[in-house]
Amino acid sequence: MTSPHLLTYRGETNTITGWGKKVGIRPAVIYMRLGQGWTIARALTTPVRPRGPNVKAAPPIMSGIKAFERDHLAMKRQLNRTLRLFIRQTERQMAELGRDLGRTLAAQIDLHALMGRGVVSFVPEKTNDRASPVTRDFS
Repeated sequence: MTSPHLLTYRGETNTITGWGKKVGIRPAVIYMRLGQGWTIARALTTPVRPRGPNVKAAPPIMSGIKAFERDHLAMKRQLNRTLRLFIRQTERQMAELGRDLGRTLAAQIDLHALMGRGVVSFVPEKTNDRASPVTRDFS
């Protein structure tokens, strides 16, 4: 049978289990802390951080700043992706409009060429298809 580990702190000697009950820290945590080289005073007085899925410790200011920087960079990357997508779509639309304009201009050039060869008759801009005005004398 092994003897229990006794610790002396502030003039009081107790087992690790006894100290754990007294300070509210599980004995396994005290064993782990001492095994990592913590002093007895530090192992018995440092509170245990809450763990678990529903427990969150209040973030220190530096982690808040780092989270802000991380979120800022993520938003900046998203904005860049959105802008690049918008530019690509605009370039595609402009290219399509350019092709349509090119086809329209080519069709007009072909029409003018046909008109120049007499294939299409020339229609003057102003035509006078009405009879000449008649003056009436009502005297």
